Amino acid sequence: MKPSGILPVQKNLYDRLRNFDTLMGKVVGIFDDIQGEQNLPYVSFGEITSTEYVTNVLKGEEIFQTLHIYGGTKTEIGEVIHEIEKALKEGFSIQNYDCHMCRIQAIEIFDKQNEDYFQGKIQIKLKITEVL
Repeated sequence: MKPSGILPVQKNLYDRLRNFDTLMGKVVGIFDDIQGEQNLPYVSFGEITSTEYVTNVLKGEEIFQTLHIYGGTKTEIGEVIHEIEKALKEGFSIQNYDCHMCRIQAIEIFDKQNEDYFQGKIQIKLKITEVL
């Protein structure tokens, strides 16, 4: 039995975003975990869930990855989200998996969380199948 595709998806997504120059020109970093205070704007990986699906001919997973965006203004959050959307349109490949779908499922930009920052959230949906 092959392990879940969650870690390969996260690694590929992280690498894709870190190597997308126009996105990196708008943020100070992309982080898996935030320790203490961080300069704005930045992107952090949030929740990830996976649901297995099996048919007569293939086995796969439907994966939802949440990204959190923190910035000083709603406009700044929107610009970062736009760059993430562009990065995802370039296709998605994951070693040992076929990726049949990679799209943004939901986008939210929240009112100011405190006097210091705004927050946005993107949920990305992927469907992957094992390469046998």
